[in-house]
Order: sequence, then structure tokens, then C-alpha cells
Amino acid sequence: MNGARGSARELKHQVLVMLAAAMTAVLARWWGGYPNCPTDELNWAHIAQQLDQGVDWPVSGPLYLAVLRALGGSLRHDYPRTLALMGVLFVPLAMLALIWRYRRLGVSPLRMTLLALCLSSYFWAALIESRPQQWGQVLVLVGSTSLWLALSGRGPWLVYAATLVLTAFTHIRSYALLVMLSLWLMGYFFLLRNISLGTLARCALALALSAGGVSVAGRPVRGHAERHRAQPPAGQRLAHGGAGRAGCDGAHHPAAAAPSPA
Repeated sequence: MNGARGSARELKHQVLVMLAAAMTAVLARWWGGYPNCPTDELNWAHIAQQLDQGVDWPVSGPLYLAVLRALGGSLRHDYPRTLALMGVLFVPLAMLALIWRYRRLGVSPLRMTLLALCLSSYFWAALIESRPQQWGQVLVLVGSTSLWLALSGRGPWLVYAATLVLTAFTHIRSYALLVMLSLWLMGYFFLLRNISLGTLARCALALALSAGGVSVAGRPVRGHAERHRAQPPAGQRLAHGGAGRAGCDGAHHPAAAAPSPA
């Protein structure tokens, strides 16, 4: 009985944390005007528009871009509005991932840890803005902690393997960070901790095979003209100032560059 009550109380706390995070994201965007300089978001909106017009683009977040285009088409929203919606919806999911990982690692006290994290503007700024690295930073956390648990004999290595592939398709630079952390953790466990060589070999094999996902994810996304997609009103269309660069992540594509405003 006490165990059931404890689980219900924990679930209630998790739901409250997710709701509070979602409300914070909504207030930051629609009341606080965040992001103050939405250049990166608008660049991704421009890339999606170019793909709709049949222009191929090399991007670092193909899965993110696929979700953006699919969600925008399903809701019949223009891309800037869809990006804002994705940014808000991701925040409570990210908080759920943090709670999940902290509990698996045995971080205590959990409430104070989350509070200390949430008091940092660097945490919220990166979390609320809708970009591929918003997803990538959470996947790096999930991947690195999954590897730690697998090498410690406290979790399945398949979670780590799946996260590697997902990160490669979500944000290539986050994948590079996860690879570096993985190599460090494998070296640490091999040299300083008692470890199952079989588990280490499986994790190392998953890391090596995930490079195949990078070769696929790194290919330019092929554009497909979609005449049925409603174009945003002229007042909401992307300004051309950011067309020549894709923020911190999208590669420059000469064919899609537009002249800068005077």
C-alpha cells in the first residue's frame, strides 16, 4: 500500500513538473517574446520552405526537419508557428527525460537538483528555442547515461545503441559529442572499473555501426515541391536576411540564398 502511494505521489510530482515547464515555455514565448533574436528558428523555416519548392538542402537535423514539415502540413500552419509549437511541446518531454535519467542514476535529492538546474537561464534559453540541438542535448544525456548504466550492469545496452542512431538523425553535432563522451566512458570503465568485456564489446560495436547512420543522415535532404501547402501570409513570411545561412546548424546552400535587404 505504501509503495503504491509513493508511486502515485511520484507520478503526481512528475506531471506537475511537466506542466510547470510547459507553462514556463508558453509564458516565455507569448508573453516574454522569447526568443528575442529568432534567427536560427527562421532559418530552419526558410530551409523547409526551400525543400517544399524542390531545392535540396544539406542539414544537420534531418529528423527534426521531417517532423517540422509533417507537423506543419498536418496542422496547416506556416513554419514559424509550427516551430514555436514544437519548441513548447518539447519542453515538458525534456523535463520528463531529465527526471527519468536522474532517477535511474540515483541522483538525490531530485527536487533540489531540478530546481538548481531550472534557476539557470542557460538551461531555459537552450531548451525553449526550437532547433535540432534542443532535441540533441537531451539525447546526449539519454545516450551517455544509458551507456553508464549498461557498463555498470544496471541497464540494457540496446537503449544506448538505439539512442546513438536516433541522435545521428536528429543532430549530427550532438552525435559527435555523444561519440566523444562514449569513448571517454568506455576507456574509464575499461581501465578503472570492473566491467563485462562482452557488454563493452557490444557497446563498442553499436558505436561503430552507428557511423552508418551518420553517412545516411549527412546526405542532403531532397526537396519535393508541395503545391498543396498553404503559404504563410506576406506579413509572416521569412525575411531574407537569414536565407544564406542556416543558423548554427544548417549548411549554406548557394542555390537557396536570397539577397539581403537593403
